[in-house]
Amino acid sequence: MKRDEILNMPAGREMDEQVGYIVYPDAKKRGFIICPKYSTDIKDAWEVLEKLNLTDFTIEKAGAHYCVNLTIESACAETAPLAICRAALLAVDVQC
Repeated sequence: MKRDEILNMPAGREMDEQVGYIVYPDAKKRGFIICPKYSTDIKDAWEVLEKLNLTDFTIEKAGAHYCVNLTIESACAETAPLAICRAALLAVDVQC
């Protein structure tokens, strides 16, 4: 997925599915998708940060947006869960 696509992807099922592959990488191989509401529920989004085993990250409110910095990547969005998801997808793409 291209950077611009990730940064412009809205919250919702498609985003949740993409993030689900980060949290459960074997899901694609097994042909099923684990799909909590990562992009809209902060509790589920927090699971993404835990799965990435990140200890050095920031979440800041910047005007009407939240910005998440995961050291190697960052992203902003209207909500913290969406910003976390965007940053996580960018970070995983960078690490690959």
